[in-house]
Amino acid sequence: EYLPHQLLLNIFSLLDLADRSAASLTCKKWLKVFYSAELWENVTLRVQAGSNKTWIALLSRYGPFVRCVKIIADLEERASRMWACIIIDHLAHVNTGLQKLTVVTREDDSGAYFEDVQKSLRGLFNSTCPDSAGLTTVDFTRLSGQFEDPLFLCLARSHSSLEKLLIANRYPGIQLQPKSLLSVVKTCRRLSHLAVWSSTLTDEVMEAFLETLRAPLQSLEIHCSTPTEGSSVISNSTWKNLKAHLPNLEVHLHFPVDVSSYEMLAFLQKDIPVASLDIHSCFDLSEVLMVVGENYKRCLKKIRVFAPKSPATENTRKTILETCSKVTEANYLCVMIIPIDQPYCQYKPRLATNLLSTECDPHPTRPKIYLNLSNPNLPDPRV
Repeated sequence: EYLPHQLLLNIFSLLDLADRSAASLTCKKWLKVFYSAELWENVTLRVQAGSNKTWIALLSRYGPFVRCVKIIADLEERASRMWACIIIDHLAHVNTGLQKLTVVTREDDSGAYFEDVQKSLRGLFNSTCPDSAGLTTVDFTRLSGQFEDPLFLCLARSHSSLEKLLIANRYPGIQLQPKSLLSVVKTCRRLSHLAVWSSTLTDEVMEAFLETLRAPLQSLEIHCSTPTEGSSVISNSTWKNLKAHLPNLEVHLHFPVDVSSYEMLAFLQKDIPVASLDIHSCFDLSEVLMVVGENYKRCLKKIRVFAPKSPATENTRKTILETCSKVTEANYLCVMIIPIDQPYCQYKPRLATNLLSTECDPHPTRPKIYLNLSNPNLPDPRV
């Protein structure tokens, strides 16, 4: 009863629809909070049986106030996908001031092609108002699905105000053609945060960020995939040019388990301003980590490695901590080697957490670094 209105808003914003509805029945003050427009600026729409019609009713009333929306749905299930499309269509009809859109699906979704979802998203992207600032953030990184280039070209045409485009999803389903990404970059001149798969990037795309009268690129998240025929790696001269003109640029590299050590070395060029590195591998990474320590000693801040344990890797790990003075977070998860005839998804990391003491830290003024080391009782894996 005595809690301030703003504090109640913060509490209600952390609840899902069912809990919000239940809490609103407590008293008149809480019911007033439930129906306040500020509460519906940031909404998480979980598509599930029993609440979909309620969401439609609430969007009819509070849709114009929604600024940030997160849609969680199981697109593999037909009914859930249908309701997700209905909600997106309804949101497009009642809302003209949406600024942030996030779509999340289950982790085990197959990443199929969903034409109906794309159609609804195109309708949402086209529902712009002259008085609206337009979308500034689109986050599909936790979305499993294959989406075609016209969807993002439509997004760029209707929302040149876009600042963050995060489309490096779990499965490489969103693989924009370089020409399409180039068109998006040239149209959205405020774009400062980008997350894509490496096959989408070319020298021409990266050089587009150096054009005048555009916002500087601040964060580039690259999910590196196995090179295909006709694909190319961004040249070191392009990275050098970007590094010189964009001093605040931070590059975040992610290597999935199917990328070999040789392919990693091709990506890890000297002039890339790598701020964080995330590697999942079942290969010996001693040579890769050695290159990381040599090339990124002045810019690397975070590193996370899932890889087999070996004496060479251990020595290289210590070298990185000694030479990379800006590293504040380092996680090493040692995995068990699996037979070649078993799929990658069957291997599981075995880990035990130890704390690196400040006495062993060559840079004791930095925050303490947590290292995840393998169980010492386990035998060393054989590569």
